[in-house]
Amino acid sequence: MSNYKILIEHKENVFDAESKRTKNDIIDLGIKGIKSVKVFQIYEIKGDILLQEIEKISNDLLLDPITQNIIINPDSKDSGVSVEVYYKSGVTDAVADTVKFGIKDMNINKELDVRTGKKYLLKGKLLSQNIKKIAEKILSNTVVQEYKIETGKAL
Repeated sequence: MSNYKILIEHKENVFDAESKRTKNDIIDLGIKGIKSVKVFQIYEIKGDILLQEIEKISNDLLLDPITQNIIINPDSKDSGVSVEVYYKSGVTDAVADTVKFGIKDMNINKELDVRTGKKYLLKGKLLSQNIKKIAEKILSNTVVQEYKIETGKAL
């Protein structure tokens, strides 16, 4: 059983409205010191599947090659603060369900678990209580979502 984590990000030369809006929302919350926000779409795929099949799914189904880059199984720790947000167990993940249908349409007929989420990479001088406040007030809906905070190398 393999477990793959796929991150989709906007290319550097492409305007990223979600990252800009998120940064503005943090500033509007009264939190100073935020320098930048970068938003990634996360796809986790688990099952008896090969890396070549994951690459095909990533490139043919998940990625817009004109505006986005893809990272499969990122291994380095980010600098800054990373907040990952996923639906809680038992909550319907409609995007994951759509991805499963798309995989079947690609004639990859395997029993796979798919989970989607968002990763927010925050850079700046942020206090830990402010990071929690950002995660709960802006980045997630704690009724249906859970989040995980990781602090990287340097803020």
